[in-house]
Amino acid sequence: METGQQQVFTATLKNTSNTKIQWTTTGGTLVSNGLNTTYTAGNTPGNYTLTATSDADNTKKVTASIKIIAPLQITIQPSSKDIKTNETLHLTALLNNPDEPPVVWTASGGTLTFEQNTATFKSSTPGTFIITATSRTNNQRRAQATIIVTDQIGIALSPVVTTLKFGEEKTFTATVTNAKNPAVTWKLSGTEVGTLVTNGNTATLKTTQAGDFTLSAISVENPQRQASMDIKVLNPVLSLKFQKSSTLVNEPVTVEAVVENAVDGSVSWLSSGGSITGSGNTVSFQSSDPGDFTVVATSNASSGVRTSTVIHVYSRLMWDKAPPASLEVGSSVQIKASEAALWTSTAPEVASIDLQGVVTAWKAGTTSLKASTSDGRTLEAQLTVTAVPLTLDFQKVSANFSTTCGVTSTGDVSCWGFIPQENLAGLKKSPIAQPITSPVKLVSVATGNSHACGLTADGHAYCWGNGGNGQLGNGSNEGSNVPVQVSEALTFKQISVGQEATCAAGKDGHAYCWGGYAAYLLGSNQQVRAYTPVQIPSSLTFTQVETTGWYACGLTVQQEVHCWGQYGGYGSITPIRTAPALTFQRITLGRGEICGISTSAKAYCWGHNALANQPVYSDANPIEVAVGLPVTDIQPGDFFRCALTSNEEVYCWGSNEWGQLGIGDAVKSEAPTKILSPLKFDALSVGLQMACAVSTSRKAYCWGANYNGQVGNGTESDVYAPSRVLTDP
Repeated sequence: METGQQQVFTATLKNTSNTKIQWTTTGGTLVSNGLNTTYTAGNTPGNYTLTATSDADNTKKVTASIKIIAPLQITIQPSSKDIKTNETLHLTALLNNPDEPPVVWTASGGTLTFEQNTATFKSSTPGTFIITATSRTNNQRRAQATIIVTDQIGIALSPVVTTLKFGEEKTFTATVTNAKNPAVTWKLSGTEVGTLVTNGNTATLKTTQAGDFTLSAISVENPQRQASMDIKVLNPVLSLKFQKSSTLVNEPVTVEAVVENAVDGSVSWLSSGGSITGSGNTVSFQSSDPGDFTVVATSNASSGVRTSTVIHVYSRLMWDKAPPASLEVGSSVQIKASEAALWTSTAPEVASIDLQGVVTAWKAGTTSLKASTSDGRTLEAQLTVTAVPLTLDFQKVSANFSTTCGVTSTGDVSCWGFIPQENLAGLKKSPIAQPITSPVKLVSVATGNSHACGLTADGHAYCWGNGGNGQLGNGSNEGSNVPVQVSEALTFKQISVGQEATCAAGKDGHAYCWGGYAAYLLGSNQQVRAYTPVQIPSSLTFTQVETTGWYACGLTVQQEVHCWGQYGGYGSITPIRTAPALTFQRITLGRGEICGISTSAKAYCWGHNALANQPVYSDANPIEVAVGLPVTDIQPGDFFRCALTSNEEVYCWGSNEWGQLGIGDAVKSEAPTKILSPLKFDALSVGLQMACAVSTSRKAYCWGANYNGQVGNGTESDVYAPSRVLTDP
């Protein structure tokens, strides 16, 4: 019981009629009335007893223990508090009686959570709130706390930014609300991006590095209250703008540098070559030399920020081999630019051009030939295709040193280059075909250095030109401007003309030679001349005889090759067999070299005229050439060869300094290469440094060395592709 508190006690008696009770206590006061007594606790807490004794028998008594305690007191700590909205406050109820059960908590507002004698309070709205702790045993016993809630301290930063340029300076202001002390402190965290100068509630940041950082303003009154901004200092971005990435030598290119994310947008320039002119962020670059040049721009704001571009400076596109102003129908020519280019023709029906720059004229008209490089450079030339001028129709042609002749289907002969004349001192030359006045019609013609011969349909031989060594075979050493008969008594199947000598295969099967001044050629080991045909001592039967003027070779009816004269470093008066392992359909002679088509339709050559990068041929070991081509005729020249195929195409290979390969340039070729012509051919003749062929339309085309007009195209310039032989109108 609490001090001063009253409590009524009642005693019960049994088995007696005397109900009188004697009440006594060790503390406090009693007001008794029979079996009842009112006990009033004293003011001193403690443990006391209350005794009821029967008046009838004082041995009969009962005792009650009474604990006197001080009055219950409840206090709340803290009993009053000023807090901010959403701030948490912890409260404790203190009781002076440890045996008292936990209090009951209540609040006039806000949010209150509790456990036992502790509670947590907060409010999202400002106001005055009463927190009450009430005793569970005596609801009159309670305590209260007064909580005043005010708005939180507010801090706002301005201006609000998320990025700053490199080198930018920015001043920030912190505005504090709901605080008695509006002062703040400033803080930078993260990357060290620059320097911060503070002045009260303002701070100025000067950026010197790129990076991410946090700027914070912290309340002095409540350091828990702060405002922050996450800001990125941007790294400068440098880019280049230019008109084009390539240019010609000495042609300027404008380059502009654009700097972003930096206060200082200027740059410095550098190049690996050439020159840069101008100032600021826009300059001009140019170079007098071709090549690839690197132009570098560096940000003045940050030397680590730079960018570059490569400018290709190229030479002007030039002609290595310009097209002619005009080209005849049916002719071809190869043109070349100084660099690899794509070729086009504006009128391909007039003249087409292939990927290698080979121009072929198809019909009269004009076209523009254009070379274009991958970087946009162009080169252009006009070409006029002209109609075919007056030409002769040839059946066969014969080319040798500087003289070329052809025979027509009507038996007429024309020559060009050096025209065979009776007097060497009076030799004349012509770059176009000149008719030879002849008393007879010829079906074949063969040319030498200064004379020519031909056969009539019945096999009689006629020769003209220089006869100083008897090479005309008419019994005289006099020359003739017109064909003279060799021997009325002899007829021939085939005739060959060399230097100062003539040989032929007689219809009687014998080999005959005349003229000459070479040992062994005329059946003597001495240098002799023969003014009429001399039968070569041999029992062989020949179907073909060829001579160079120094040696001769014949093809027998057994298709064996036998040679005599000065050949391969040795001499023989009588024919001896060469290339004994093979048999041949036909043979031709060159300068120290023999070529032929074998009976197995393969082309072979042997002798001492070794071509570049080819093995030196031996007499006994012919080497197969033009392997894989269907060769029907092969003829050697001076360190080059040409072959005619069954599909009527001509291929040449070897030396090419005069254009004798007919492939459009002067580059030698070790492999057979088709001549530069779209035409078909069925007759071929190879001279010393040039060659000719007759097309299936009976026109003669020649190419190669032309210093004496022997190509017959009206000029004395070397010709690198087949050119039509011209004649007077």
